[in-house]
Amino acid sequence: MTGQQALLEKLRGDAVDAETIDEALRRQQGDWLRDLETLMDTIDGWLSEGKAEGLWRVERRTVELAEEDLGAYAAPAVSIHARTAHPRTVKVEPRGMRVAGVVIASDRRIVGARGRVDVTCGAGRAILLRMAPGMWKLVPPSGVQTELTNDSFSATVAELLE
Repeated sequence: MTGQQALLEKLRGDAVDAETIDEALRRQQGDWLRDLETLMDTIDGWLSEGKAEGLWRVERRTVELAEEDLGAYAAPAVSIHARTAHPRTVKVEPRGMRVAGVVIASDRRIVGARGRVDVTCGAGRAILLRMAPGMWKLVPPSGVQTELTNDSFSATVAELLE
């Protein structure tokens, strides 16, 4: 058997149940969008007490993203309209499923993220990184990476509203 014949036999055997690149990308994109919906639902839940007290209003939105290998698509986002002396809005908006690397404090780089969501208010910015399906890390303005929890998110929003 020649080298080419061996290669063709191997590929034929491996291709039986293999996804195409497009199928794999669509599956990954579906996972990403489900994780975003869950994230936005979770954030909305964390803000429920303040909503009930009229301290802020949470607006569910959709933003358009465009990624080279995925094309254009709609993704969920949230705006938190805080009722303060000078009303402010905190935006929670996905930036993309593909993340090349994020530079944080001390010029350290975080690699391996499978999605990025920015949390912004004015010039302030925090970053949510999807490290694996359903697993999020928070990089607050201080740049010290931490687990995303109700407390860490609330502290970050408070910092952004200062």
